[in-house]
Amino acid sequence: MGGASCFVHLPTGRGVRFLFTARRVTLSERRVAIDATSSDASVRKRRRSEVKVHEFTIIVSGFHPDRDDIANIFFEAGCDDATLAFQKGVLIVSFDREAPSFSSAVISAVENVVATGGKIERFEPDHLVSLSDIAKRAGLSRGAITNYHNGDRGENFPPPAARVTSESPLWDWCEVATWLHNRRQLSLEEVVHARIVKEANLVISNCEMKPDHFAGRMEERLRVLEVA
Repeated sequence: MGGASCFVHLPTGRGVRFLFTARRVTLSERRVAIDATSSDASVRKRRRSEVKVHEFTIIVSGFHPDRDDIANIFFEAGCDDATLAFQKGVLIVSFDREAPSFSSAVISAVENVVATGGKIERFEPDHLVSLSDIAKRAGLSRGAITNYHNGDRGENFPPPAARVTSESPLWDWCEVATWLHNRRQLSLEEVVHARIVKEANLVISNCEMKPDHFAGRMEERLRVLEVA
């Protein structure tokens, strides 16, 4: 289905921020279309369950904020389910992508962004997190996470992975997510998502940005993670 795009200039305290939105087929519209293709209730239910919306962000460089064709470039490349914003010199592409799995959503988004000619810098949220980040992602209080870290509640909380000697160390979210999942405080889906984002960033840092090579390498690694 076609869609109309809107490219809006919003002045902020740190310069100009660009937002791009595009009309797309919504989840409810997709379900109506699914229902129209089959009169069998069980088939409709199964097909509906295959449609999921996955949220993630890709940081992209290679575009100047003054360009006025960025909206069309991303729209035509298949990013009609994303919001774009310039911040701190890079383009932030936030997706709400419908796909059967998180890995397939990530892979298809990578292919679309690469098709724009931009350079993918990384996925966010980053896998390195502070104690405050951990609390926010896990939906727990900062005090609870501090107690875990200090050993006052629970054992074998993962050690910091970076800035170990500083006053603001960082933890590997994959390790922490697994630890929380083992305590039944985080879903397995969240653990898988954490691993996929981390792996995607490793692929980005070690792979030349050629669409076929990049997407193939990522697909190979991410699908393994999702079924593990």
